[in-house]
Amino acid sequence: MSEVNTLQDCLSRRAYKQALVYLWEMANAGVDGGGTAFSTHWKRNYERSSHEALVADLEDWLDAGCPTGRDLKDPATVRALSSALDKLLADQIANAPFTAFVNPVTSPSSNDQFWLLPRRRAPGLGYLYNEPPSALYFFHPNHIILPVVASHLQQSIPIHITQTPPVHVWPTALRAAIAAFDDDIALRHESRGSSVLFTGTEDDPIRLQAARELIARAELENVHILLFPELTLSPDNQRQLRQELDERRRAGHPSKLLLIGLGSFHEIEHSDQLGEICRNRATLVSGRDGRVLLCQDKFQAASGANVIEDFQPAADLNALLLPIGILIIAICKDLFDEQTNWLWPVLTPEWLLSPSMSDELERHREKSADLWKRNRCVSVVANQPFTPGKPDCRGYIQQDKVPQQAAADLHIVDIGPPARRLLRVIK
Repeated sequence: MSEVNTLQDCLSRRAYKQALVYLWEMANAGVDGGGTAFSTHWKRNYERSSHEALVADLEDWLDAGCPTGRDLKDPATVRALSSALDKLLADQIANAPFTAFVNPVTSPSSNDQFWLLPRRRAPGLGYLYNEPPSALYFFHPNHIILPVVASHLQQSIPIHITQTPPVHVWPTALRAAIAAFDDDIALRHESRGSSVLFTGTEDDPIRLQAARELIARAELENVHILLFPELTLSPDNQRQLRQELDERRRAGHPSKLLLIGLGSFHEIEHSDQLGEICRNRATLVSGRDGRVLLCQDKFQAASGANVIEDFQPAADLNALLLPIGILIIAICKDLFDEQTNWLWPVLTPEWLLSPSMSDELERHREKSADLWKRNRCVSVVANQPFTPGKPDCRGYIQQDKVPQQAAADLHIVDIGPPARRLLRVIK
C-alpha cells in the first residue's frame, strides 16, 4: 500500500493517533540524496499565515470525518495535517480518561510501536519548536512521539511508560526541594575484586532520623516534590520511610508531599536465570502513602576516587506520565554519559530527577541546560559530595536559563509555568 493510501485509510477510519504516528514516520524517512523527508520537503517554503489557515481548514475537515479528497502528496498539506491532528487530539485530552495514553500506537506501515503522549507542562516551548521550523516537533507541539524501543548506534533500549491515577489535585505552580546530609557518615561496602558493593551506611539510624527531619521540614514549607541524593538512604532506611508514610495515611494524617525520590542505592535481587544480581536502583514514591510509583536502575557505573561500582547495568528506561508531564530519573552520570545521554533528547521529558553522588557537577549542569533549551525540562539534581566537606556541591534545580544552586541541606524552589516563547515570524 502506498504512503498516500495508508494515510488515507487511517483518516477514513478516524484512526487519528495512527495517522499522526504515521506522519511522524514519513517525515523521518530517508530520501534519495540524503536527509529526511522533513529536512528535504517539510521545512521548505513554509509560510506561517498560509500554514495556520490550512491547519484550521484541515481541523474542520477531520472533525467532519474527511468527507472530501485532499492532495496528500503535497508537502504543505501533509505538514499542516500533522499540526491539525496534533491540535484535534490535544483538544480531546481534557475529556479523555487519564488512562487513554498508556497503550502504544502501532504504525500502520512498519508495525513498529510508538508512544504517543500528551505534552502537559510546556507545549511549544524550547528550540525544538522555533520558527521557522527547525525540528519536526514544531508541527506537533502538544504531543511527544517516541519509539517503544529506542535505538542508537549498537544500542537498543526499551522504554516503558507507566502512570498513576490522578488521585490528588496537582497545583499549577509546584514547589520542589533537594535534600543533602551534612553529617560525615561513610558508606559501608564489600570489596568484589576491583569493584565495590555498597551495603548501607556506617550509621543507618542517625541517617534515617535526619531523613525524617528533612521530610518534616519540607512539609512545613509546603513542598510538593522532594529528592534525596544517590547512595545516602540504604534499602532498609528506604523501606522504613515508606512504611511510615503508609502508617500516616492509615492513621488519617498523610504527608502533604506528593512525590518523594528516595535517592538510589545498591540492591540485591535474585533471578532464576542469572542468580544474584546487584542494581543501583532509584525509587520514587507517593508522599501520601509510600507507594512505589517508579523505579529506575543505573546504566553507567561510577569510577572515581579509586572506587568502581559493582552492579548490573539497567536494561530499560522507565518513565512516569503524570498530570504535570513526563518524569524520568537519571542517576548521576547517566545524565551526561555519552552511552546514555542520547536517550533524553529522544524522550524529551518535562521533569528529570537526578539523585547523584559526585564532587563536581559541571557536566550535570551542561546537560540540564541543554534539556531546558530543548523543551523547558525542569532538572532536579540532588547531590551528596563523595568527599566530605564540599557544601558548595549539594545540587541544583534548573527551571530557567540559570540553575538555582543549593546553599543549604534543604533547598526549595518554586516551579512556575515556563515563559512563553518569542516567535520569529516569517512574513
